[in-house]
Amino acid sequence: MQIIIPSRVKKDLKRLDKAVLKEIQKILYHNVAQSPESGKKLTGHADVLVWKGRILRSDYRIAYRINTEERMIYILLIKSRENFYNELLQRLR
Repeated sequence: MQIIIPSRVKKDLKRLDKAVLKEIQKILYHNVAQSPESGKKLTGHADVLVWKGRILRSDYRIAYRINTEERMIYILLIKSRENFYNELLQRLR
């Protein structure tokens, strides 16, 4: 599946440490792209999945939507656990 990263998410990624960014890229292309259904569904938003994991001693989350017809994964937010869900809900409005 193809991964689509909008400009808003790219802007968020620029703020991350390079080592963290490298690990996130691995996760996106090896975990999320290979088995997108492995993410947990976000309560109240059945079409949004969240990957949860630990990257360099910090908890990170990746929120995304899957379009199976187009075989695309749309990344909504990549961020550390702190304030992740509040920011995600704001972006979903």
